Amino acid sequence: MQTSPLEALFLKASLVYSYGDHITGDILLSQCSLLIAKLFEVDEQKHFVLEVLSRVGEARKNDDFTHIADILRYEIVPILNTAH
Repeated sequence: MQTSPLEALFLKASLVYSYGDHITGDILLSQCSLLIAKLFEVDEQKHFVLEVLSRVGEARKNDDFTHIADILRYEIVPILNTAH
């Protein structure tokens, strides 16, 4: 299965957080957050976006990088796979 550049960005951010590099992870996460907000602008998806970004923000506040990586890898990427 081919990975799109968009999916690759989310997977890379997830991997970086998994390794504990929170500075690079934060840079990639800011790009991912902007992209997910743009991708899911439709009304049906706004609740999902707000919920995911809220949980990512909470995990970041608690320095729970593994949880951020899991959200990116196991919640967002599968949705990107079904979107195209």
